[in-house]
Amino acid sequence: MEVTRENFAVVLPAVLAEIEACSLVAFDTEFTGLHDGPPADWADQPQDRYCKLRMYSGRFCLVQFGICLFTRAADSPLKYTVKPYNFYIFPLPSNLPPHREPDQRFLCQASSLVLLGDHGTDFNKWIKEGIPYLSEYEEGRWRGQGEESSQLQADTNYHVGFLQVVMAIARSGKPLVGHNCMLDLLHTYSHFIGPLPESLHQFKAELSKRFTHVYDSKVVCQHKELVVRVEPDKETTPLKPRLSVSSSLCSTRGN
Repeated sequence: MEVTRENFAVVLPAVLAEIEACSLVAFDTEFTGLHDGPPADWADQPQDRYCKLRMYSGRFCLVQFGICLFTRAADSPLKYTVKPYNFYIFPLPSNLPPHREPDQRFLCQASSLVLLGDHGTDFNKWIKEGIPYLSEYEEGRWRGQGEESSQLQADTNYHVGFLQVVMAIARSGKPLVGHNCMLDLLHTYSHFIGPLPESLHQFKAELSKRFTHVYDSKVVCQHKELVVRVEPDKETTPLKPRLSVSSSLCSTRGN
């Protein structure tokens, strides 16, 4: 289901309820570029690779955030009901006094925009109908200014927007699943939580406070010892509780 600014308020209650009821959340993001600076190298140490990706992630903008909510069937561990949602999101500037928050500035990478356009991204819809959002950090700044105007409060509530979905996923404690998702995690953190920590160790610690179980399907496929055989007459064993974020640093956006 496609969700834009026009139908977000109507769809939101159902999405929040389905997040709470589902078994796991798969996610993917699309952004305006991949890199702007020294390229990642196979010989990079995890901290060096993280520093490069951290720099890139703060300079590009999210275009779409997709989630698929998987709910396990009561009669079989191998059957799931899946509900996909594709959200167009855009950092809409406030119409209220400029001291609230300046317009966001971001870079675009030609090859990334061509790829998105070739796969059906509607850039007019992104700008005109993209759902606004703030990060937790920005919301705190907005609400911490001590202004009691109902108009200002309403403006803040409106601009929180898609942050409500991300925070619902975090509060639910449901497994978060991506594919080759290091960049997706970095963008999710920088756009919806706050400035990225300087070290990989800090990033892992802070991310784990909000998303306690993160799985990268590419890492799982490359490490077959993590895959569990499901036998119909036996209780299934979950995957190892947490995959190292360092594993996802081996590549950035290849399949």
